[in-house]
Amino acid sequence: MSSHRILLITAFAWLFISACSLAALSSATSTPPAPTLNIDTQIATISQGLITPAAQATPAFPPTVTLAAAATPNVVTSTPQPQPTSASGGLRFGKGEALTLDSIHMLQTVDGWATGHTQTNPDQHILRTSNGGQSWKDVTPSELLAPSGSGNRRHAVGYFASALDAWVVYDVPTGAAAATVWQTHDGGLTWQASAPLALPEIMDFFDPGEFFLVDGQNMYLMAHNGVGMNHDYVTIYRSTDGGMNWTRVVTPPDGGSFPMSCSKNGMAFSSDVRGRTSGDCYGVSDDTMLYLTVDGGLNWTADRLPAPTDKATLFTDGKDMCGTQIAAWFGPGGLVLLNCRNDQPLYRSWLYHMDDQQQTITNHPLPVQPVAWQFLNLQQGWIIGGETLYHTADGGLTWKAVQTVHWGGQLNFVSADVGWVLARSGEAVALVYTETGGVLWREIKPVVGE
Repeated sequence: MSSHRILLITAFAWLFISACSLAALSSATSTPPAPTLNIDTQIATISQGLITPAAQATPAFPPTVTLAAAATPNVVTSTPQPQPTSASGGLRFGKGEALTLDSIHMLQTVDGWATGHTQTNPDQHILRTSNGGQSWKDVTPSELLAPSGSGNRRHAVGYFASALDAWVVYDVPTGAAAATVWQTHDGGLTWQASAPLALPEIMDFFDPGEFFLVDGQNMYLMAHNGVGMNHDYVTIYRSTDGGMNWTRVVTPPDGGSFPMSCSKNGMAFSSDVRGRTSGDCYGVSDDTMLYLTVDGGLNWTADRLPAPTDKATLFTDGKDMCGTQIAAWFGPGGLVLLNCRNDQPLYRSWLYHMDDQQQTITNHPLPVQPVAWQFLNLQQGWIIGGETLYHTADGGLTWKAVQTVHWGGQLNFVSADVGWVLARSGEAVALVYTETGGVLWREIKPVVGE
């Protein structure tokens, strides 16, 4: 689960307060693609010159792709050439088209996955790179290539385990009978469809959110189905055969022992049956929304965190409103953010280390309340908050301010030095890259490759 959901969580908060019934969001008009940050104007100004021009980049990085001058969208001056088609008759992105990435999942210095769209096609396609993100191959399964018929932008969520192995699921239009989880084990050259996922009988939409693989056989999927009156209605599915068949273990609107109130923003499992979800009530309730299952999602109980070591009265003095966010999980242990705010206004956060094997919980205060985060392991991670990028190498005990930045976005480091950020400032977005641990950045302008 990833840092990319902060804006969605904020949106949920407003929807919870204002809505009085499940909102039929699937009938909303599609949102136009976000404008792209330009390295010579917006992002250079935003970062105060901290992003270096491509010509100054370290030669070890794959050579920069030279882009042709952009053509005016939708203006045909000659007979158009046919684009690659799938068996379903849909169109893949054309070679040389400029891309706007929606999410990025780099696995090492050259190989990675992404979801993205183009100016003329707002649907999220599945993309692969083998040159550090400069060019991307469209490897979208056939489902998305076929027009949905709903007129809405298609949204994809995936779990990308390696350069070859990935699982992907899309949202489906209102009235659909089922959803499908697609998997590939050859880097997207071929995809295999799961048995249909049974959709809940009552839902306004099917928007996949959290996808978690415990191992090659056991995996979980959470999909959002409606919001209203401080509720986030979700379905949780479980697979025990590598994603070919899925069973509903939580179904809206009642959810059984799983709460449908408040937003849900994360999910992680430390074994095939033991896992947690996180969320936030935004002050409507004092529930920190960390919930635990030990039987594969059939039953859930509140997982109460101990008060921070430096603020023993946090949960008893009635001054703070707190929520949780699963930041990362590695085998039996993981990291959970506790984000709190009061009417000062004062925003504070703590990083909790949870070890299900050792049955221990520790916590450390964070220097800021993060708007973005990423952890490579239980010790090394980054956060962005207060217009500053921070790094820790000791599990959050200490933090070093790396650089001032005037953007947030999705962090994607693959080592202590090499990383990418899908940087966002307002509606503008750019893919930026560092080989200096975040001290210097340069922009990559992604295009469709072969």
